[in-house]
Amino acid sequence: MGLLEKALSYKNRLGSRGKKTIMDRITGPAETGSSGPDSRDGSGAKQAPESDILYLQREDLTAVEDDVPEEAGRAEPDQEADAEDGESRHDTDRQAGRKSKFSYDGPARKAVESDGAEQGGHAWDNEVLLDNIVLYELSKDLLRASTMDELFDVILFSVMGQIGVSSSSIMIPSSENPDEWEIVESRGVTINPDEVDFRPTAGILKQMITRKEIIDVEEFKDNTAFSDDYYTYISIDARLVVPVIYNQDVLAAIILGNKLTSEDYTGEEKGFFNVIAEYSAFSFRAIRFKEMNETGSGPGSHIVAVDRIRGRIAAEHFIGKIRDIIREEFRGLGIVSFAIFIKDQGSRDYVLYAAEPEDRLKLGELGLRISSNASLIFEISHAESPVLFNDYQRSKTLVEIFTDKQLKSASMMELFTFKLGGELLGFVMIFDLAASAHLETVHTRLIKFTDYIFPYIAIIRDIEYRQGSYIDTIERIFSRVDDEIKNARNLNIPVTLVLLSIKNYKRFNTLFGHEKAKSMFTYFEKFIKNRLSDRDFSVRYDRHKILLVLPGKDKKYAVPLANTICNEMTSAFSTRDAQLLITFLTAEFPIDGSDTYSLVDAVN
Repeated sequence: MGLLEKALSYKNRLGSRGKKTIMDRITGPAETGSSGPDSRDGSGAKQAPESDILYLQREDLTAVEDDVPEEAGRAEPDQEADAEDGESRHDTDRQAGRKSKFSYDGPARKAVESDGAEQGGHAWDNEVLLDNIVLYELSKDLLRASTMDELFDVILFSVMGQIGVSSSSIMIPSSENPDEWEIVESRGVTINPDEVDFRPTAGILKQMITRKEIIDVEEFKDNTAFSDDYYTYISIDARLVVPVIYNQDVLAAIILGNKLTSEDYTGEEKGFFNVIAEYSAFSFRAIRFKEMNETGSGPGSHIVAVDRIRGRIAAEHFIGKIRDIIREEFRGLGIVSFAIFIKDQGSRDYVLYAAEPEDRLKLGELGLRISSNASLIFEISHAESPVLFNDYQRSKTLVEIFTDKQLKSASMMELFTFKLGGELLGFVMIFDLAASAHLETVHTRLIKFTDYIFPYIAIIRDIEYRQGSYIDTIERIFSRVDDEIKNARNLNIPVTLVLLSIKNYKRFNTLFGHEKAKSMFTYFEKFIKNRLSDRDFSVRYDRHKILLVLPGKDKKYAVPLANTICNEMTSAFSTRDAQLLITFLTAEFPIDGSDTYSLVDAVN
């Protein structure tokens, strides 16, 4: 039978049932007024064909042979009959209100049924379309779940309601013991968690995790190696074990009992379970991430926790209580013994800022200070944080600082450093953790703590210093000069000190006032700023003295620079009433002195 004959046969078959095809809806010549070969006018007379139109005759039509074998061609009448009977059965099923396997009576179905009715087709008979709509609605519920309980309810309801199974359960890794899995939710079966044991390293559970596919428990019925495990799963009414997988990691398992009918699970139904498990994995991971953050064990929780500490520190009016805030936070994290050291800008040593209230290592009692020249400081300055000491009781860098009794009082030695501009400004030392502390959580939290909270501690330490009963400004200057001399000694380069002295500063201050004298030093700061290199620096050394420190420069460079400064300052601030008098002295390392004090003595 050719294509035209098939189309005509199909048209006639639908026409016999009172239905129309697209061909019936095409407007013909009689309706359009166009003339054809057999067109007649209104009187019934036959019209002549138009000369510019080529009309096909019957002998011009050629039959197209089928590409199917002869046997298939002979079977066509039976197939057509079956098709007609099938359509009748579909019509009867719809009239009787029968539903497909995956049914859903929501707005989407009504819309599809409405469209199908208008077009005269059977849109809802397309089972694939129906399955996609059902899964779409179920996926929305799965992804909308905000808690684990809500997610488990949706999963169990979906598989039991759509397929019809005797029971369903959810199994996840145990929160208390990572080497075990546990049933956390079930429907249709009562399970005593204490009577069943599931381990991911053996048995059927291991098979599911390794193969990452749906496991039929009956597969292991006659396998003696799995006999005990098989009966364990039978005891919880398990037939299928469906893995919940995200990024190749098995997060959980959906355990299904037998179907309510005597039929076995079809491939289509197993595919449905896989899709439900895939959507569940997305939601499961999102909820678990959220719960971990809220309980303080997730990545996002560290930022929240550190921000909370920062807020408490910023809101505290009494600086002395900030140490108590830090102690409380560390205790809540499971840190039993610790010490926070801050670099003192005066002495350049690392001084103890805070420790646990009990001070188990007696650090505060002994007034421990760690020199910036200590081997430990050099080691941790060039290492990535955190720095972990395994055999800390035998470590030379630690033995140099702590007593044998102190090291024996510590159960661990871990350091978390804070660096800025390549300089080590401080560090946290952990000596002991509670048994309940989660090591990974402690590490991550302390890394965030040193990054975000240490700047506050440094500022607080500076405020305490300025509000203290003793302020040593000279020691800070000497410490910095000493650092430059050490660096120059290592590089074998000179360091020159220039001390500028305003000889008649007291008279200038009396004549023009404090504000005018103050503006003179402000002018000097602006003038000298563009004439010093990166490592050069200057300080107001006394009421009327300014010290220049020039690393890498000798006197041949320093003397012309000092003359330029003196001439500029004299020209800018000398008047008819007072002539500014400025002198200077220079000293060069290592010619005039081998250390800070000898060089300062040379220019004083």
